[in-house]
Amino acid sequence: MQKFWRVSPFFAFALFGCAFAKGGWQKDATFTPSAPYAAYRSINRTVYIQNFENRTLAPHLTGILNEKIQTNLTRLRTLTVTDKKDAADLILYGKILLYLEEPGVFDRSNTPLTYNLTAAASFRLQTRERTEKTVDLYEDH
Repeated sequence: MQKFWRVSPFFAFALFGCAFAKGGWQKDATFTPSAPYAAYRSINRTVYIQNFENRTLAPHLTGILNEKIQTNLTRLRTLTVTDKKDAADLILYGKILLYLEEPGVFDRSNTPLTYNLTAAASFRLQTRERTEKTVDLYEDH
């Protein structure tokens, strides 16, 4: 049984590592997008991040979440974050629904060393056409 545990990580890496290095489990590793999709992706859009509605008792979450979302969206090539709502093509709305911070592991003096965080949020991405008509693109809870 011990030989199995020594050898099995090697086979797992060989099987899964090679698949991921080659682009996954697809039959064809190259993806050719359709012409409409490529045209859609080539347009650089601006997004405005509305302050999230905070339904928890932790007031600091709104600022932290907005900062993290802005940092991650600026890494995308097709989105530019703006601070002017009127100039944005997309508007991101959201609600922070749940936030729990519970101590996980304690040391000998009963001081928490780690915390378990649980968070739940919903968001809605809305497009803003220049005719002031809004269309919901996506909503998730």
